[in-house]
Amino acid sequence: MATLHKKPPHFSQRRLKIRKRRIKRAEELLKARYGAQIKRIPKFRVSEGVKEVKRKVAKLCSEKEAVVVLVCGPQGSGKTKLTSRLAKDLNAGLIHTDTYYKPFEVVDRLTLYFDDPRAVDYEQMVRDIKNWKLGKDIEMPVHDPVSHKQAGTKKIPHRKVLFVEGIMAFHPELIKLADLRVYVEASPSKRLKRRLRRDVRERGRTVQYVKDRFYSTIERARLRFLERWKPKADLIIIT
Repeated sequence: MATLHKKPPHFSQRRLKIRKRRIKRAEELLKARYGAQIKRIPKFRVSEGVKEVKRKVAKLCSEKEAVVVLVCGPQGSGKTKLTSRLAKDLNAGLIHTDTYYKPFEVVDRLTLYFDDPRAVDYEQMVRDIKNWKLGKDIEMPVHDPVSHKQAGTKKIPHRKVLFVEGIMAFHPELIKLADLRVYVEASPSKRLKRRLRRDVRERGRTVQYVKDRFYSTIERARLRFLERWKPKADLIIIT
C-alpha cells in the first residue's frame, strides 16, 4: 500500500511514551551539535519580531532591487499567520512551499510523506523566484490538502519584496536566493493544539489521526530537517 494512502502508525500509551523519549533524545543530540550556533541567533517574541523583520526588510529595500525573505518553521508554529501579516503590512508578494508539491503520482510512487523535501518541486520554485527577481509575476500552484492534487494556479503580482513561507523554506536551494531568513518556533504542546484545531475542524481528521501523525511524520521531519536548518536563520521568532 502506498505511503500517502495509509494511516500514520497508531501510538498506544506505551508506544507514545517510547516515541516521546526518542524525540527527546534526538533533541538532545541536535542541541549538542547545533546549540552553540542557535544560541547566537537573536530571538524575539511576536510583536518585537515583526518590528525587527520590518526594520531589516526596509534596510534591504534601500540596498537591493528585489528582496527575498524566507520564513521557515515546523507545522503549527504560526509561521503562515505571521508571514501573511507581514506580507500584508509590507505590500509584499507571498508564496508557500507546500503548494509546490510534485504531482501526486510521483510522490506516491516514491512512497514519500509530504513532510519530506523530496516531495517538493524545488526546480519550479527556484525558477519562479528567479523570474520574480527579473520583474515577472508568479503563477503559484494551488495544492488541495485533502486530495493532495494541484487545483489550478494563483497569480502573485510582482512586488519589491517576496516572502517564501513553509516548513521547507530553508531548503539549501532556497537559501541561495535569500536576503533574509526568519525561523518561527513554538512549543510542541502549542503546535499540536494548533494542528488539532485546524485539521479536525477544517479537514475532517480525527483527533487520534492528528496526534498519530504529529508524533510520527511531523516531528520526524522537524528533527531530521528543520532543526538542522535552523542555524541558517538571521533571527528566530517565538510564538
